[in-house]
Amino acid sequence: MIVVAGCGRMGRPMLAALRRAGLDALGFDVLAMDDPYIGTDAEVLKPKVATLLSVVRDIAQTDELLFDVQRFAQSPALQRIVICSTLSPRYTRRLRARVPDHIALIDAPMSGAQIAAETASLSFILGGNGTD
Repeated sequence: MIVVAGCGRMGRPMLAALRRAGLDALGFDVLAMDDPYIGTDAEVLKPKVATLLSVVRDIAQTDELLFDVQRFAQSPALQRIVICSTLSPRYTRRLRARVPDHIALIDAPMSGAQIAAETASLSFILGGNGTD
C-alpha cells in the first residue's frame, strides 16, 4: 500500500490522483479531514505501508513523521520512502544513515503549484544512490 503523508494543498490531490489511477493508496495527516481515505492514526497505517510519500512541510515535520512521533521508518512492511518535500540536500543525505538499510530512500522534491497537483501534472526531481 502507498501512504501519502501530509495531505494538505499538495498531498491531498496527489492521493486523489493515485486513487484515480487504481492504486491502493491512503493518506495520513495530523489534522482530521473530511475524507474517508485520509486518517490521523499512524498505528493503523504502519503495518500496511510499503511506500511512504512524504509531502510534509519541513525538516521538523519529516523527523516527526519518520522517527519522533509517528515513527513510520519503523513500519514492518516499509520498502521505500519518497521525500517529496524540498529539504536541504545535507539533511536528506543524512537521512540515509537514519533509515534502516532495507528501505530505499528516494529524494524526489516536486515542482509545480497546487493546480499541477490537482491535474496530476507535477514534475519530480529524483535523486538517490545507485542502490535505492
